[in-house]
Amino acid sequence: MTCADHYMGLLDFERAADKLEEQLVALSDEACPHRGGDLHLDVLLKYGKVLSWDGDAEGAVDAFTAADEVLAERPAEEPGVQRRRAEVWMELAQALRAGGDLDGAERQLSGAVDSLEGLVAGLQIPAEPASGLLDAKARADVLDAASLVGTLREAQAALAQVCVQTRDFARAEQLYVMAFAEEEDWEQPEPQRVGGPPRPAGAACQH
Repeated sequence: MTCADHYMGLLDFERAADKLEEQLVALSDEACPHRGGDLHLDVLLKYGKVLSWDGDAEGAVDAFTAADEVLAERPAEEPGVQRRRAEVWMELAQALRAGGDLDGAERQLSGAVDSLEGLVAGLQIPAEPASGLLDAKARADVLDAASLVGTLREAQAALAQVCVQTRDFARAEQLYVMAFAEEEDWEQPEPQRVGGPPRPAGAACQH
């Protein structure tokens, strides 16, 4: 993807898309060992983004749909797969919205929000030890949790924007509150803490 990245840096999205399309042809070959793998997925996502930047909403929708189909072949119960699909749905929704398909964008974002809320509710955050120092794995878990919550808020805000466009103002207001409320005020699904005392009511994971 180095050549495509070069053209992207030059803002030559058409040539970048051409290079990525060449790679996708090779990756889609049944004999290619990377077919359906992470490299194939990454190229599809980059291709979709380049097409979006170039104003080709329809092509971007096709690329993101293909990326979702790659992920659909993976174990659906894995949290990593669920999060990746939710992120793809967010990209797909943006492309649909750019193409004027607000109903399609709403469906994709609603699915992303539902999936991310489930993932946040299922998080297990390590309790802070008496020393106040978390080990490397615990710190990584906290950072991953914060990143996931941030992605959920991003999806909620994007869905709220679509709701404003479709004049569903009550739902938009509710989503905006959830997306932008201060930590002590929000009503997001609460992650579970493990290895420590119960969390006080209303507390949320720290960013």
